[in-house]
Amino acid sequence: MSTTPHSAMPDAMIDSPDDAAGGRFGSAYLYYLVFIFFMTNLLSTMDRAVLPVLVEPIRKEFGMTDSQVGSLSLAFAIFYAIFGLLLGRLTDTWSRPKLLGISIGLFSIGTMLTGFVQSFIQLFIMRTSVGVGEAGSLPASYSLIGDSFRPQHRASAMALIQSGLGIGSTLGLVLAGVLAQSLGWRNTFIAFGVPGLILALAILLTIKEPGRGRFERAPALVEGQSSLFDTIKTLASNRTFSFIALSYSVTTFGIYGLGYWIPALLIRSYQMSMRDIGLVYGSIAGGAIVVGMLVGAVVAAPLLKADRRWEMWMPGIVNILVTFSYIAAFSVNSLTLTLTFVGISTFLLGFTVGPASASIQSTVPARMRGVAVAITMFISAFVGQGLGPWGIGLASTALNPALGDGSLKAVLQIVPLVFIVGGILYFMGAKTFHRDRVD
Repeated sequence: MSTTPHSAMPDAMIDSPDDAAGGRFGSAYLYYLVFIFFMTNLLSTMDRAVLPVLVEPIRKEFGMTDSQVGSLSLAFAIFYAIFGLLLGRLTDTWSRPKLLGISIGLFSIGTMLTGFVQSFIQLFIMRTSVGVGEAGSLPASYSLIGDSFRPQHRASAMALIQSGLGIGSTLGLVLAGVLAQSLGWRNTFIAFGVPGLILALAILLTIKEPGRGRFERAPALVEGQSSLFDTIKTLASNRTFSFIALSYSVTTFGIYGLGYWIPALLIRSYQMSMRDIGLVYGSIAGGAIVVGMLVGAVVAAPLLKADRRWEMWMPGIVNILVTFSYIAAFSVNSLTLTLTFVGISTFLLGFTVGPASASIQSTVPARMRGVAVAITMFISAFVGQGLGPWGIGLASTALNPALGDGSLKAVLQIVPLVFIVGGILYFMGAKTFHRDRVD
């Protein structure tokens, strides 16, 4: 690990040592890393965005109920969560670039094979394979980011990298709608898997392993290697991290639950075509969150300079605001107003991406970040990505005899209340943020 004192480090936003070579990465290489992490987020989000757009033709071909449709997300979430813990531990003990490249290749192959399924069971299995692949990409990339960016710049850097989530969501929705209209849903899945294989190869051939924990205030925290049990025990005693994980879980319940079902709502309530959902809804929702991330990065910089607790306060405030904008979106009977309020909601959520992501880096030691991200993934995957879409589907199916196609809209009007809970949890975590900071 580099012995360069923090006070002697240059002020560049990105400046990371290459332990193996004993020197420093060049800035051009590090900005290349930004691009790689950006593309990782973009492609993983594209993969998640394609299924909601194609839900209706898939549901009709296989004769599925809303609860079965929701279970596809649950299948993804279960394997994403379980393997997230295993691969998160591997992140802390093995080559992060290799793990990242292999993981991206796996979920890309799973996406391509989805285009060949012949039954609901086969479709279910393919979503589990995609979940396993994506489970390894997030801990590896987060851990690499934590050792590449100086703490005071991390939230802004994360916002730029995480903008791939919004752009990926936009491209996923737009391309899925356009391609499905002309090529069919099977060929759409095949086309979506190809870019990931190229990215996986680039990572395996070009990305280096940086030193771990170079920005930590207490070097002892990164010396040696704790057991998985000791790591989990340490993280459980970290009050701030515990609230971050809980906040993530509640918030993702709303984000993934609503995002999964909004395209279906637009088809059922407003008779939108898949092409229009991709072009119109995809552009509004995806574009709004990208703008929100970029504006949020600018807003966060001076706030974090004044007080690092804004990493918690900002997502806390946004969660409370977004509750009301989402309720408004599903309470009106106008397509224009629905899309307007959805756009406002996703714009606001974009503000939270950088600070919320940086908060894990700020409160967890370097050699525990892989497991920390995996634990956050584990909880949020079950509660958010799994129970969110599946729970909404179950509730919609239960109300369908009484409300017909209006059952989905009725359920979506209630779900945004979970954001208030998420906001409160962020504020509670902020109380011990300075005590638990590691940088």
